[in-house]
Amino acid sequence: MITCTLEQAGDRLALVLDEGQCEALGLSRGDTVRLEAAGERTVRIAETWSDDPHARGRAFLKRLNRRAQLL
Repeated sequence: MITCTLEQAGDRLALVLDEGQCEALGLSRGDTVRLEAAGERTVRIAETWSDDPHARGRAFLKRLNRRAQLL
């Protein structure tokens, strides 16, 4: 589980992740993240692959390579 902070950025709130958290989630600056409500004060990243038919496969291979590096 990753815990992050909501901070005020002008008239908006920003979800703040450090470099390690972004790496663990496979995110980088400019990525679009879709969130779903998963309970009270809880959200989860929504997996929607309709924009790119190959995105799901690339995400799987990225996770697989990351796990292989840890072994």
